[in-house]
Amino acid sequence: MTERGLQTSALALIGAGLVALYALALADPAVGTTAVAPGAAIGTAADVPARPPVAAALRMPPTPEPQPRAAPSAPVQVSTLALPIRPRPAPRYIDVAAAETLTALHDEIGFSLAAVRQGEAPVPRLLVADLPDDFNSGDDVKARKAAFLRTTLPLILAANERLLADRRELDRLVTKQVNGGRLDWTERRWLARLADRFETTPDDLVELQRRVDAVSPAVALAQGAEESGWGRSRFARDGNALFGQRTWTAGAGIVPKERENGARYEVKAFTFLADSARAYAMNLNTHPAYAEYRRLRAAARAAGRVPDATALAATLDRYSERRDEYVATIQTILRANKFDQFDTAQLSRATPAVQVAQRPGR
Repeated sequence: MTERGLQTSALALIGAGLVALYALALADPAVGTTAVAPGAAIGTAADVPARPPVAAALRMPPTPEPQPRAAPSAPVQVSTLALPIRPRPAPRYIDVAAAETLTALHDEIGFSLAAVRQGEAPVPRLLVADLPDDFNSGDDVKARKAAFLRTTLPLILAANERLLADRRELDRLVTKQVNGGRLDWTERRWLARLADRFETTPDDLVELQRRVDAVSPAVALAQGAEESGWGRSRFARDGNALFGQRTWTAGAGIVPKERENGARYEVKAFTFLADSARAYAMNLNTHPAYAEYRRLRAAARAAGRVPDATALAATLDRYSERRDEYVATIQTILRANKFDQFDTAQLSRATPAVQVAQRPGR
């Protein structure tokens, strides 16, 4: 065979080999190609995992899956009380200079307490930054109470909205584990952080579910009215403190004028009224003094009932040094004002479009 013939044969053999390799690659997706399901377009949502691991995003090696643990000592209860699923817009705080302006604003957006009590209208998503300077002025007690309720109720419901968002995710993870599923690295990390925030451990799901839950709007309104004097107290006006929470960090609050000799506590101050509502809810959800409050709430939720406000109030004897007298006062405020009618109130989905001139210097 001539030299030219040898070259032609060699080229033919190389070409045949390349064709064979290409055919092998098409037959085996593991070799240099991507397997795509029939009818699926490459690069669409069908190719994207539903929950991409955070480890990959952070360029960290994934944590190995833990070995299955023994079942918890107490049965994990998945809620039978329906949790409303609502979007959570970014908070927008309205700064109102005068009580008269605040009342006019509530009237303008159609905030009717009567309609909310009867379940005919949601609570407008209007979050007031702080109480007007002249909130404690005026002789019209009925109007002042209405202004306090229309200011405070949205704050409480907004705090509950955050809690219920965490609760829904917690219930999903609990259900996944009860059904034999394993939590991925992202889910385990989220659960650990949630447990840390609520001052318990991720292994005790029963206790965690008791803590991650909404507080009673009725009880919160009654306590806010009592602790702040319906918004007239110095702590409420100067420190956005609606619930009389104490702090032992010097300078973190307002010193009571009638503080006992030798006492070091202050009434904790907040940047916004909404911060006070969130801190109040976290206090009830974590402090050992309110374990019975959480137990009653969990029992009601497991039975598909709205927790009884009067019964919850009876567990708060350690909230005040007045103990039983304090409980009696809160229950009287509850009954006299029929605050239990607000326990099923829902926050509006939309933030009302309002224009309010801010105070000078803010």
